[in-house]
Amino acid sequence: MAVLEAFQISATMDAKRPTLLSPSNVFYDILNDLKNRFSLLFESKSGLLAETMCRRTEKVSKNNVYMSLKEVSKDFTLSNPELNKPVRSALAQSISENVNLIKTIPREHFDRLSERITKAVTEGNGQEDILKAVKEVGSITDRKVKNIAADQTRKAYNAINKERLSNLGVKKFEWLHTGGSREPREYHMNRYPAGLNGGVFSFDDPPVIDEKTGQKGLPGDAYNCRCRILPVVEFNNDE
Repeated sequence: MAVLEAFQISATMDAKRPTLLSPSNVFYDILNDLKNRFSLLFESKSGLLAETMCRRTEKVSKNNVYMSLKEVSKDFTLSNPELNKPVRSALAQSISENVNLIKTIPREHFDRLSERITKAVTEGNGQEDILKAVKEVGSITDRKVKNIAADQTRKAYNAINKERLSNLGVKKFEWLHTGGSREPREYHMNRYPAGLNGGVFSFDDPPVIDEKTGQKGLPGDAYNCRCRILPVVEFNNDE
């Protein structure tokens, strides 16, 4: 609503101007001011938000890794994985990546908003269409924020899992396709070796996760990938 109010103020102050596209137009000055204010707000909150999300994810990782290892190791006793240096490093990296992503949200939102409103004005649309554009951009940003949050949570979870498992001597994992996506990647969904699902891979040499680009990685590394790591525990028969 702040954007609509800015438009109304601008329209009143620029009533004598033939167009709203003047470089000195009050509306774009106010819109830019809003972008700067929200950018500062997101920047001030980004660290706390990212750290809270990643630390919650780390706790879930710790419990799930422990339960997974307990299940696959049967009667063998495995120590509860701790927050060691590699895990702390993965956690710090995830926090840093999320801080940077959070900071981009206001700029992208207001840039998209400015573009849509300019288009509406140049096409001679009225205030109702401009308000519609504002709401549509808001919905786009809302969906993007939710997708980023879900995607980054999965990436942080799998990155932390990888370091935690490696520290315990687990060198391999099974790729587990969990489904749930509206548009699942066939390569991730198909059974190994035609796809990745069910294949056993090394953490040190992860598989190709994108056939087009040749990108290698772990489950969850590809955008919006919901696949999971299933630890593979190998025992020495001589022991």
